Amino acid sequence: MFKSLFSKNKTTPVRKLESAQDLQVGDIIKFKPRSILPPQVQGKQFEVTGVGTYQYQQQVSKELQLRDETDQIIFLAIEEEDGKLELALSLKISRQNVLRLFDEDQFSELWQEEYPTLQVQTVLPELEGWVSDNYRQKEKMAEAYYYDHDCSQKPPSQFADDDGDELRYHECTAEDESYGLSVEIWADGSTDVSLVVYTPIDMIEDFWPM
Repeated sequence: MFKSLFSKNKTTPVRKLESAQDLQVGDIIKFKPRSILPPQVQGKQFEVTGVGTYQYQQQVSKELQLRDETDQIIFLAIEEEDGKLELALSLKISRQNVLRLFDEDQFSELWQEEYPTLQVQTVLPELEGWVSDNYRQKEKMAEAYYYDHDCSQKPPSQFADDDGDELRYHECTAEDESYGLSVEIWADGSTDVSLVVYTPIDMIEDFWPM
């Protein structure tokens, strides 16, 4: 009985988030209403519904899965470029939309020896703010591992490869480097294609724990 009474008086301390990199599942993030962001993101509030980690050869990157009130899913990573932090917002697109955006033969050149430039052939209103006019390939079949939890604070030497999913990826960027295209090929043969938008980190308006 004494244990029961004591437990009722005990309060759980509220987590303090020093930066967006501290966000975990259940937390909330809100973006500013700025035109530099895709319309689906401008001024919108999202819940963190998943946390994962990519291990590349030179770096480790934490990725947040975000969901809004309409159940739209986007992904967010915070990356360092030339000593500055920036947001990498990504949206997975269907095979149908890949083939609407790009010529199929040109898209297949990502797997060939040359590093192609992909031209967008169709403007899709539902992808407004996510797409550039063209993309230049800069990575070809590079290797990475994905972990379905936050291990961004671990030194790479402590990562266990058998705990992660191996993947190969192609990476393309627009000429002004504000947009990107990512193609991930997983060990089971499945492929994810994502459109990426890079913005300053101050496009985050607020975030808080739940």
